[in-house]
Amino acid sequence: MLPGVLHCGGGPGPGQADWLDLVRDWAENGNAPERVIVSKMKGGEAVMTRPVFPYPGTAIYDGAGDPNTERSFNEKKK
Repeated sequence: MLPGVLHCGGGPGPGQADWLDLVRDWAENGNAPERVIVSKMKGGEAVMTRPVFPYPGTAIYDGAGDPNTERSFNEKKK
């Protein structure tokens, strides 16, 4: 589940990632991702990126950086 992507995609949030490579690396090499960077693309350019974390981790905006860049978010563990 990705925030802002809606039920089947197309929402205002970012949801694009190289899912196949992530799953392949996990299945074949045992490298489960600690975070995944998802993007919102428009015209072939990323206009927004966000980190997503395995449950129960949540991406929290740091309050200072660009809110459209994944570097401005940290993980909050519940």
